Amino acid sequence: MTAFAERITVRRSWAPTTKWWAATIVAVGGILTTLSTQGWNWSPQFAGAVITILTQRLVAYVVSNDDAPGGVPVK
Repeated sequence: MTAFAERITVRRSWAPTTKWWAATIVAVGGILTTLSTQGWNWSPQFAGAVITILTQRLVAYVVSNDDAPGGVPVK
């Protein structure tokens, strides 16, 4: 690798990837499933599911997806 190539930085986009959206759709399905099993009423179990899924989605968004091929092109 040349010295010039080592200095090139790759610009990354903050836009969510397709993989992130797919996992988010599954997470929303989990929220709806938990809500339906609680009689469509707010409950401590449902609150825990919402907090867990929101936290996981935030972490998945913040952590870069460097090793995945493709990704989101910078606009």
